[in-house]
Amino acid sequence: MPTPLQNLQAAYRDVTAKIAEVLANPLPNYTIDGVSIDRKSYYESLLEQEKSLRAIPGAAPETNPVFTHRSVAR
Repeated sequence: MPTPLQNLQAAYRDVTAKIAEVLANPLPNYTIDGVSIDRKSYYESLLEQEKSLRAIPGAAPETNPVFTHRSVAR
């Protein structure tokens, strides 16, 4: 059984995968059987979800990798 943190990390991965899908396959707004789909609102909703999840410590991977510099005296 996953821990709450693992659930949050999975949610973050799912949201970022959906964002990537929307960006890779941009579609126009459409209406089916009287139900309208506004792609821009959907994309903005995904961005808000990603931002909210990123604010939770540990839910999102670190965005600022730490680099070390080594020099060798010869």
